[in-house]
Order: sequence, then structure tokens, then C-alpha cells
Amino acid sequence: MALQQLDEADDTNNVIEDDVTVSVTLTRAPLPDLAIGELELLTPLVANQPLTFTVWITNTGTVTASETVSVALFINPSEVYTTHIPLEQSAASAAVANLGTGTSQLITLTLPLGLTDVPTSTLVYAMVDSGRTTAETNETNNLTSRTFTTTPPIPPRRLYLPLVVR
Repeated sequence: MALQQLDEADDTNNVIEDDVTVSVTLTRAPLPDLAIGELELLTPLVANQPLTFTVWITNTGTVTASETVSVALFINPSEVYTTHIPLEQSAASAAVANLGTGTSQLITLTLPLGLTDVPTSTLVYAMVDSGRTTAETNETNNLTSRTFTTTPPIPPRRLYLPLVVR
């Protein structure tokens, strides 16, 4: 392909040199923001008995969380990070779909078999978006924790009566 040339009367006016200021504004797309509330235990903390927890989740973002979002429960996890806990440590989970802007939903998480060994202090975490699949404006409000304590049972009192032999 041959380049075409154009004969001009003045070739010195084909280029202009000047400082140009270009302003670019980047706008982040609106995102949901899933936040988790306080964790509640609805059943007594007794070994080998079902445990039921509730927690509120809220979308405080500017758009609906349109994909399914997971909520997980963790009992005494060994690893806890600022924004998440490794999912393989979860003890129970639930799924929520289409959480609209400003919408809250109460989630119930149940451990049907409970805990085999109940220490006097149990650290429980709940996490919204535990699968980390939803892009959010703030990932640091997805975790909540609470320590639940148990009181050991009071041993039965024994009453000793004197033995009278006749």
C-alpha cells in the first residue's frame, strides 16, 4: 500500500505544540454493602444438644445484592482475618438471594448435633458473604463475634444422716 502525499504551499503549519491539561474522573460503579449484626444464641449451650443462632444481615449499599449470598457460622475458629474466616472452618451456613438496598433479613443457623464438648467459654463468629463472591463497598463489616459462656451444673448436694442402729 503506497502512501499518498499531498503537496502543500506551506508545510510548517501542520504541527502545533502547546500544553494541554486533560482531566479524568473515575467513578466507581455502585455496589452493595453487606453488613452483619449481633449474634444471638436461642438455645442453651449444652453438649450434644441442637444449637440455634440468629443474626441480622443488612445491605447498606446503593444497589441490590442480586446474587445469592452465603452466611456462615464458625465455632472457635483457628484462623480469623480482618475480612474473613476460611470457609472450611464453618459449622453451619445459610443462603440469601436478592437482598435489596436498605433491606435487612434475620438469618437462623442451626447446629443439629450441637457440640460434643462444651467448654465454659465458646467463641462464635458469623460472616455474611462467607463465600466472598459479592463485590462490596466495605468488606470489613462482614464479621461479627460473640463469646457465649456456660455455667457448670451444680453438683447434687448430699445429705448425710447419722445411722442409728437399735
